Amino acid sequence: MLDSMFSFRGRIGRLQYFLRCLGLGGGVGAAAVLVMVVLVAARGPASLASALLPAGLLMLIAVPVFCWISFSLQARRIRDIGWSPVYVIPAWIAIGVIDQLVALSAPALGVGLLHRQTMVGILINLGLAGCLLFWPSRADDGAEPAEPVDWGDPGPPAPATAYDAPLRPAALVSEASPRPAAPAWNAAPVRPSFGRRGL
Repeated sequence: MLDSMFSFRGRIGRLQYFLRCLGLGGGVGAAAVLVMVVLVAARGPASLASALLPAGLLMLIAVPVFCWISFSLQARRIRDIGWSPVYVIPAWIAIGVIDQLVALSAPALGVGLLHRQTMVGILINLGLAGCLLFWPSRADDGAEPAEPVDWGDPGPPAPATAYDAPLRPAALVSEASPRPAAPAWNAAPVRPSFGRRGL
């Protein structure tokens, strides 16, 4: 189970990727709600300072785990599409960093209140996210077809023995025996008999 969450090896299809992203988003949402509950429950500056320590520790643990699982899912889905995650993920990160630098250096190009992304960066992120969700899986593994195996000449068949005969029910064995005729509609009912009794 943990290997399927944290491993970068293998492939996952579109539905598995979508469901695991939903589960990951639910886990992140639950962690955020827990942090907010801890901070809201703290009353006064002393209790707020004591509540910040567990909230900070929770975030310190949750953020790297979230990033690792997210990159793991993306790497396996990218491999399932047929691309190389070694090139796509670093290029995606580099485009995001460059986009943020452009948005911060030229706020007129930035979108949103904090001006952290440009419209080009948003479209690139939407395009890559759409590819991960909707791009069909690669048809083959890319493996070379296997060489045909030569099993050699099997030789003459072994002689049949009594144990080689197929087992069949007794009713099927006596196929040559005639079957009784079906009674007519107006005939007298046939009473079952048990045969002659021997003395």
